[in-house]
Amino acid sequence: MFDENNSIICLKKKFLSIKNKGWIKSSFNGWGDCGLTFEKELGLFKNELEIPDFMGIEIKTKNAFKRPYLSLFSSNFDGKYLFNIDDFVTKYGWPDEKIKTSNVFYLIANAKTFVETPSEFKFKLTVNYNLQQVFLEISEKNNYNITSLYSWSFDILKEKIDRKLKYMAFVEAKRKLENGSIYFWYDKLSLYCCKNFDTFLSLIENNIITVRFNIGLYTDEKRYGKIHNHGISFQILVKNLNLLFDSMSF
Repeated sequence: MFDENNSIICLKKKFLSIKNKGWIKSSFNGWGDCGLTFEKELGLFKNELEIPDFMGIEIKTKNAFKRPYLSLFSSNFDGKYLFNIDDFVTKYGWPDEKIKTSNVFYLIANAKTFVETPSEFKFKLTVNYNLQQVFLEISEKNNYNITSLYSWSFDILKEKIDRKLKYMAFVEAKRKLENGSIYFWYDKLSLYCCKNFDTFLSLIENNIITVRFNIGLYTDEKRYGKIHNHGISFQILVKNLNLLFDSMSF
C-alpha cells in the first residue's frame, strides 16, 4: 500500500545523497541518459512497466540542454486501431530522407489548429465528450473532409494518469562534457500531485498538452527500413506543470 509520507521522506533522503555527490558520470549514452543515470543512483532498474518508478512516485528528470517539453506518458491508439501503427504510418506518413522506400511520421499535434506535414494530410486533436475519446482528426490539405479513425479513450487515458502520474517528482540537473564523457549534477527536486482528469482534458483543448509522434525506422541490418515506433507521447511544457499538478511541500 502506498504510504505518501514514507515515500516522500525516502525519496528526499536519497535525492540529497545523490545531490551531495556532485558531478556524476553518465552511465548511459544517448536519449534518456539523464533520467536513467539518476534512476541507477536510486538503485532502480530501467522501468518498462506503466507503474511509478519509486515507491508510488513517478520520477521525471530534465537537464538544461534538453527540449523544454516533459513527456507525461506514452500511449498508442486504442480501440479498433490498437495495433495498426504500421498501417497508419504507411497511409499517412511520408518517405524517410535516407530510406525513401519507407515512411516515417514525426508530428506534434494540438487541439487548436491543423498541423501540416510533408504528406498530403494535416492533423489536429479534438476532445469528444459525447464519445468519451480524444481523436486525431485527419484531413487532406486541399479540402475539408475530416477522418477520425484514430483515438484514445477517456478510460485508457485516465487509467494511465491515475496509475502513473498521481504523484510525480521532477528532478532538474546540470550537464557538462569533460574529457569526452557526460556528467550530471542533480541539484533540484520538486514534488507534485496531479489535479484531476478533467483538468488534463481541458489542457488538451487549450493547447497546453500536445501529442508528440516519434515514429521512425530501424537502421540495423536485420530490421532495416521497418517502422520503429519510438513513442506517441502526451507532453507539456515544463513551465506549465503547475497547470496540471499541485505542488507538494516536503
